[in-house]
Amino acid sequence: MNNSTTLNSIVFSAILLFNTLVSQSAFDAIHFSENEFGFGTKALGMGGAFLPVANDYSAIYWNPAGLGQLSNQFIYSEFEHANQTNNALYNTTLSSDSRNYSHFGSLGFVRPAQTTRGALVFAFGYNQIQNFDNHLVFSGEGSSSNGVGFDISINDSVSIFYPFDEHSLRSEKMTTRGGLHEWTAGGAVMLSPNFTLGVSASLRRGGEDYRLRYEQVDQYNYYDEYPADYESYTITNLLQSQVTSLVFKVGGMFVVGSNLTFGGTITLPSTQHIDEVHSTEDLLIFDDGYEDATESTGQFVYRVRTPFVFDGGIAFRSSWLTLSGSARHRDWSQIHFVVDRNDYNSSDYRAFLDENELIQTNYHPTTEYRVGGELSLLKPLSLRAGYVLIPSSFTPQNDASSRKYYTGGLSFDVGSNLCIDATLITGTWKKNSSDSYTPEGTLEDVAMRKLLVGLSYNF
Repeated sequence: MNNSTTLNSIVFSAILLFNTLVSQSAFDAIHFSENEFGFGTKALGMGGAFLPVANDYSAIYWNPAGLGQLSNQFIYSEFEHANQTNNALYNTTLSSDSRNYSHFGSLGFVRPAQTTRGALVFAFGYNQIQNFDNHLVFSGEGSSSNGVGFDISINDSVSIFYPFDEHSLRSEKMTTRGGLHEWTAGGAVMLSPNFTLGVSASLRRGGEDYRLRYEQVDQYNYYDEYPADYESYTITNLLQSQVTSLVFKVGGMFVVGSNLTFGGTITLPSTQHIDEVHSTEDLLIFDDGYEDATESTGQFVYRVRTPFVFDGGIAFRSSWLTLSGSARHRDWSQIHFVVDRNDYNSSDYRAFLDENELIQTNYHPTTEYRVGGELSLLKPLSLRAGYVLIPSSFTPQNDASSRKYYTGGLSFDVGSNLCIDATLITGTWKKNSSDSYTPEGTLEDVAMRKLLVGLSYNF
């Protein structure tokens, strides 16, 4: 404040911003289901085209019917390390940020049961199937209004709004950490020499820690007149989300002749229970050093219903070569917030009905494609490669925003009981992101590299 002698006659009634409290949107309904990548060093080495192959522990995720092929009991474990680089263009300023993430990916156990004929196999384990790790850092001069300002009450009847959103240097730093994991029990039974049926039940739990720090600075001293002579404004949003659901999957595997295998799975609709705790802190600093700070916290619980997921694939398998392809289809427009009639008394829950309409309008069905192969010419070494295409679920479809991954891997048998697998995954995609603080939008160019190491021991 330049005129501090009259400060006592002025009251700051509120900082007026968008999103000072986190509200649920169509994006929140989609978020905990999209970009599910699965697990399994061998499976992902083949691009995840593992549905009609499914001949290790990760079959419990890709196709539980594949467990029926396993004749030995064994333990499987997996570890992953990833690097992600985000090049963000905000107006004409390019910013780059690179970060590393590491996770324990899987620990599972397979046990075949003794039968007089056919096969009966059970499996149980912990698996991480989706990561929420992400980051975005950028800065630049704002080119459009973001509506940031504050009310000053001169007296009981006079209040003046002072915007300060022009000619400002804006910067934003966003990070998310977390993932979705599942405790899964599954089994397979051979119903005929050519057909095996499998089922699995998964208790999925996960969490995401989200942090957004936004700052805008009056870099040219454009706002230099009392009482709107601000120097900088900073806001920090924190959001911690926990999601829980129970997921059932049914799979089948059909063998034709000695080389062809068909596989298919149906994942049944499930209800995600989401518990969010959020907080917002902001700080307004004036030219003379005067500071005005506010903070708020809250908690919100809601439910999201997910649709059917259909997977199908075909594989050619010989003693030295495996070629496989699979597809996953899901109608994203059928995801919706669950609103009971007892919730209609709450405006927050009634707003979910509008968001459900937006989901039906702005999201569409997608089909993911995966192809891969395995070559086993030099025992005990096997080589793998694959490709993954995950289209964007948002309307209109934009090929640039589709996620594309290339994978490669190898297996090495150490004796008759121990096998070591390694897989390298590289992926690229683009995003157009914006929020109320930076309505101009930011173009993100993301590159990801991930290394998976798996270990299986037969006994």
